[in-house]
Amino acid sequence: MNVNNSSEIAQKSNFLNKILSLNDKDQNTTLYIFPTFSVSEDHLKGYRKKLVNIAAALFGLGYSFGQITLDLSDQQKNIQNKYFFWVKKPINLSDNDFNHFMQKICKYFDLNVKCLIKINKKLANITIYSFDLVKNVNLETTQIAEALIPDFWNLFKGEQQKILEVRFSNASEMIAEPQTNFGKLARKLKADQILQELNLISSRS
Repeated sequence: MNVNNSSEIAQKSNFLNKILSLNDKDQNTTLYIFPTFSVSEDHLKGYRKKLVNIAAALFGLGYSFGQITLDLSDQQKNIQNKYFFWVKKPINLSDNDFNHFMQKICKYFDLNVKCLIKINKKLANITIYSFDLVKNVNLETTQIAEALIPDFWNLFKGEQQKILEVRFSNASEMIAEPQTNFGKLARKLKADQILQELNLISSRS
């Protein structure tokens, strides 16, 4: 991927600025980004069920989270979408605890690549976990979107694919908030089940 294309994609990825509150020069934020699939598996196989279960677990923890879509295109211009979650650390939770809880969630769902972003005013520390490898980068917040393209988003595309855009998921892609009491109860029960298996039931915010 050439530099110009990376810059163009980064400019389209301004949703990160909103999530990280980068307009606030004194902002301190910690954010996790991870896929809804294992890199080694077919991302379409049972992906919707995994989306629902991850969303339930994050709901159970009470963390602020949302969904991201990675748009890819191959040489025949076929479009493929891959889905991710972003999760923001609660103010009253330590960085170590947040990282520990997110690592447990990722391990439970067999998510072997993830990204941790820490913001301290205008400086950012990015840690990319890829299987057994860990890459750490320090940069200015204005460089985050562009740095993530080669170091993180490129890990999820095929050899013949190129990245078109990284964006907020639209309404048809997102896990909708349950509208019925039965739906809300089902989500709570699933969240309780997952958090109990992870011994995180007492870690709710």
